[in-house]
Amino acid sequence: MTGFPVAPGYPNTLHSLACYISEPKLPEYVRRFLYDQLHPDADICGMDVPLEACPKASLFLHVNIFHSASATYHAPSDLSGIGGMHREWIRATPSWQNGAARYDCVFLDNDPEVDGFAGLLVARVRLFLSFTDEDQTNYPCVLVEWFSTHGDSPCEDTGLWCVVPDHDARGRSVMSLVHI
Repeated sequence: MTGFPVAPGYPNTLHSLACYISEPKLPEYVRRFLYDQLHPDADICGMDVPLEACPKASLFLHVNIFHSASATYHAPSDLSGIGGMHREWIRATPSWQNGAARYDCVFLDNDPEVDGFAGLLVARVRLFLSFTDEDQTNYPCVLVEWFSTHGDSPCEDTGLWCVVPDHDARGRSVMSLVHI
């Protein structure tokens, strides 16, 4: 992530960051993320392969943290921008304008063949980070909490889909790293 200021006050190693943000599974998420990056055509995703099949990641891996990123996208249904192009800031910050935390939600493309909301995934951004592996490949990514739709159609009153956070068997939020 170039051009964005590194967030001050965060530890800069994977292990220290995992402790700092109280997410002990962060090193595992990095390993599973690396599996997906190194095996983009695999039949199974990194979150579903045995952890032993994932690349190792040093607990001393250097990480940079960011509180925001910009997204540029095309919205053909809203041509108010230049040809439907839009830019939005996505934030993940423990304090927004000296107030409460702000963790924006995002849509991620799941199936480009499916129109509308049904082709999207919903996640809440918890942390923007980047790291460079031993081969000097830089990986800009985001730690997200996953959400699933509630029901099989939009709300009759609002016309919007309702979503609920995904939880594992222990009641913890389902999280993963996603490439930006």
